Amino acid sequence: QMTRRLTLRYLRIQAQTCAEGVHPPEQVVMGHEFHCSEVVGSPGASAERSNFPELSAPYVVTRCGIPDAQPYVEGYRVFNTCGSYVHQCWESNPIFAQWFVQRCAAAAGAAAAATAAT
Repeated sequence: QMTRRLTLRYLRIQAQTCAEGVHPPEQVVMGHEFHCSEVVGSPGASAERSNFPELSAPYVVTRCGIPDAQPYVEGYRVFNTCGSYVHQCWESNPIFAQWFVQRCAAAAGAAAAATAAT
């Protein structure tokens, strides 16, 4: 739902193990979130997520520039799809871009092989 308040945060983003297959596991990238909305009527807190076993949180984020900032989970992952307010800056960790290109190439190769086999 839309809000009247702008959320703008600079973040340190770590892909969790549950994001394996979507992001390089345990890697850290910098980024930000920028939005005027909030998720409503959807599982958010870790306790609520347990009611939806197909959901997992792909990221642990920590706000930058805030002394003693506490990390928190962010986003939703179902199979190979992630949804989040987080915008990643892959320039801060080129492994993300390299890994993504390798995964796309591998998927394209697997799809071509499957098509050729039929």
